[in-house]
Amino acid sequence: MPKFYKKGILEYVRSHWGKDHSDNELRDDINFHDMEEFYVSMMKRADWILDDQTWNDMEMNRVFCKLERTYSMPGQQMLYNMLRTLIFEEEELKRRDKVMDFLLHNRELRERFPA
Repeated sequence: MPKFYKKGILEYVRSHWGKDHSDNELRDDINFHDMEEFYVSMMKRADWILDDQTWNDMEMNRVFCKLERTYSMPGQQMLYNMLRTLIFEEEELKRRDKVMDFLLHNRELRERFPA
């Protein structure tokens, strides 16, 4: 990855970290169809999922747009899958909480990008 590109991404991450999207609108740059295809392939591994009706009733595409801070389609697909796959295992929920807390409090590691 070129240094100028890496620096631009890092500046973007820093300027947007922890900030709420001011609008709660759907974004044109997100391809929900591709994420749904990935999600369908992952459903075979999940015990609990949000069905399409519930997802739409809860306007979860808007929630996704509010949370989404990824920089690639695979990142978007994983976030989409996490939102649609319900986790009830306490240990897994604690593990995820620890990861989020670690990233929140470790700026240097959070901002590290592959060269």
